[in-house]
Amino acid sequence: MPGKTQLIRLLDVFLFGPYMINASLDKRLPDYYRLGLGAVGLGTIIYNGINLLKVYQAEQATLGNWRSQNGRRRRGLRAPDLNQLRRYSVNL
Repeated sequence: MPGKTQLIRLLDVFLFGPYMINASLDKRLPDYYRLGLGAVGLGTIIYNGINLLKVYQAEQATLGNWRSQNGRRRRGLRAPDLNQLRRYSVNL
């Protein structure tokens, strides 16, 4: 389950952005509303989609680096040291 921030990004990319684009296709709205809704909807999808992918890739890289350093032991994986996690974290 993604974190709260990632869940909001998922909703932005797959629900709110497409809804705004769909609403921009309504012929009853003035042209400037339609243009604004379409632009904001597309911008929402692009911006949050890029950030969603960056965070996902950073999480995968962090997990991969942690696994390669600690490996599998007889007693299972060792709990990560907080300093190790900070070293591999990515600030967005």
